[in-house]
Amino acid sequence: MAGFTGCLLLWHLDTAQSLAGTSYWNNAAGGSFNDSVNWNGGVPGPADTAYFSSNATYQVSWAANATNQSAYVTGGFVTNAIGSATWRITGQYNVGQSTGATGSVRHVSGTLIVTNSQGTGTIASGQSANRNYTLEGGTAVADYLNFMDDGAIGWSRFMECGTLTTLHGASLSVGNDLVFAFPGGKVGTWNILGGTTTSASTSAALLYTQLGWAWDSQYIINVSGPTTVWNNVLYLVVGNTGNGHEINISGGAKVASADSWIGRYGSADSVTVDGTNSVWNIQSLSFGSLQGYGNLFLSENAAGCKLVITNGGQVNSGLATITRYTSGTGNSVLVTGGGSLWNISTNLVVGDYGTSNRVTISNGGRINCQIAYMGGSASSTATGAAMNNSMLVTDTNSLLNATNGVRVGSFAGKCSFVLTNGGGVLCGSGTVIGSQSAASNDVVVITGPGSLWTNSSTVTVGSFGANNSMTISNGGQLFNTRGTVGSGSAS
Repeated sequence: MAGFTGCLLLWHLDTAQSLAGTSYWNNAAGGSFNDSVNWNGGVPGPADTAYFSSNATYQVSWAANATNQSAYVTGGFVTNAIGSATWRITGQYNVGQSTGATGSVRHVSGTLIVTNSQGTGTIASGQSANRNYTLEGGTAVADYLNFMDDGAIGWSRFMECGTLTTLHGASLSVGNDLVFAFPGGKVGTWNILGGTTTSASTSAALLYTQLGWAWDSQYIINVSGPTTVWNNVLYLVVGNTGNGHEINISGGAKVASADSWIGRYGSADSVTVDGTNSVWNIQSLSFGSLQGYGNLFLSENAAGCKLVITNGGQVNSGLATITRYTSGTGNSVLVTGGGSLWNISTNLVVGDYGTSNRVTISNGGRINCQIAYMGGSASSTATGAAMNNSMLVTDTNSLLNATNGVRVGSFAGKCSFVLTNGGGVLCGSGTVIGSQSAASNDVVVITGPGSLWTNSSTVTVGSFGANNSMTISNGGQLFNTRGTVGSGSAS
């Protein structure tokens, strides 16, 4: 009986080893993952580890679905062409992150799933010079992404195109700008659907996360869910180049970033903050001698870019500038729905230089700021360039709360402010229409029952500019301590 027990024990150990083995890829010319001739140790199964250690450059294709416990790429440049198949890994997919590893993977097609019931399936990627896992087509789903890149070749990148979904968070450590970029008009989407994702610099520099950089592909980041947090401890640029880049924050998710831009040189870039408890915090951060201020720039030289705050969403920022330079036109902000709020700790500037930009507050939305400028600000140098900028406050409980005043047409003409349909403006200081000599033909209209503009100081129509006007009609109301019409020699 004792001998029989020993045989049983040996059989059990041998079986366990065969069920949890390690297979080594042996074909430096590439080939099919599912073909045993390409493996030392046989095609790896659900309990096995797949090793890719050759220093060659080659492609691996999948003729059928495969499942492994883990996979390691420690050397070489490997292209994963999964095609119509799915490769499932239940533990860790480690690409170039082990000590001494130099492996790199381009995932160009098919579906990679790195998940398990504990939520610990991890893509562990990279160390230096973009030798890492890079999604360049197809779909990847992972519980967690652990990405490192020292930025030795001038940028850090893990996505070129395709769709990545992270379910329980990510850690992104970069030594240079984190870029989403690829030539050829592709689309890259990152769905952040749970846990905490942190993107941060490993250097003393204040770096950027950039959607669209140098090339023409489009990038979309969706951050969603009540337990989802993205701490981007970097500047954030939604559209450096290219068109239609998006960040969508919904379902109670939280995003934090340093100074941020929506559209620098492209067009139609956007950020949407949708739903109660969905929040974007733009923070003042410093890195060494570099100082961020929590500012938000909606367009530098871009056109048709948007910020939408809706259904109780919230944005908190420092200085908010809509169109920073003269070529930025047609950009817009919409704050709509009860509880929707944009808290601006300093000033709101609608058209610092550019033209035809618009802010709308509707259906109970609210903006808080110090001074609300339309058509240039106190820092503007291109007098007269910021024409045709406007603001609309409409509907009951919609409010602009400007603690230090409103300036309609600060340095430029043909700007307008319409308060209607029961909306409100609460002005802790004065209102000036047409501040400087170039600010002519600026207009304020207060119209409709319940529409109320309250000033704690003076309303001035035409400080220096000419042909400026204020119209109050159809039950609209204005309250102020003093009114002045034409206070300057040219007004």
